[in-house]
Amino acid sequence: MEIQEIKKRLSILTVLAHYSLKPACSNQIKCPFHEDDKPSCRIYPETNTFHCFACGTTGDQIEFIMLMEKWSKHEAILKAKQLCG
Repeated sequence: MEIQEIKKRLSILTVLAHYSLKPACSNQIKCPFHEDDKPSCRIYPETNTFHCFACGTTGDQIEFIMLMEKWSKHEAILKAKQLCG
């Protein structure tokens, strides 16, 4: 499976659910990449991306996995493949 196909099939919401994160109705979560006392990380389901307005971390579903697990891109792609089903 190619990276573009993985990105097309795997929604960022599925990745968030894997980490027990659920965006509020405003599509925001407390950023898991820094100490956050209020939701500052915006989730964009239509583009499968995220952006934290506090720490500046941004990316797609694969980068989210990389950052959460502190893994290489290759390891994150393998995990993304698993999450695709």
